[in-house]
Amino acid sequence: MELRLFKDKQGNKLTAQEFISRWKSGIEGVTPQQKIKVQMQSVVIMLIGILLGFVVSLFNIKNFWWGSIILAGAFGNTFIQFISLLQQKKIFDNINKLMYQSEYINKQSEGGTNEF
Repeated sequence: MELRLFKDKQGNKLTAQEFISRWKSGIEGVTPQQKIKVQMQSVVIMLIGILLGFVVSLFNIKNFWWGSIILAGAFGNTFIQFISLLQQKKIFDNINKLMYQSEYINKQSEGGTNEF
């Protein structure tokens, strides 16, 4: 008897092994744009948490001064990570725009309509 702990979107029960194989194939299909979007959302949450932790640590600065230093450094590092993700997003957006324009131009040169 197999233990079926998970359900798929249709409600079918799955074993752990079936669930892992489906999850793995889904993760492998993630596009770079989707990855960047999730990373940006996660980094924003991290920045908010670090900032709130820093503010709370300031109330007990005498005993927790070292925590404030660590959180200040973590905030700077995480903010740089966020800027890097913004740059990556901008590059992918520009690539998609160029691909869209080239497809439009190709369609126009083949005698297609003005609508894309």
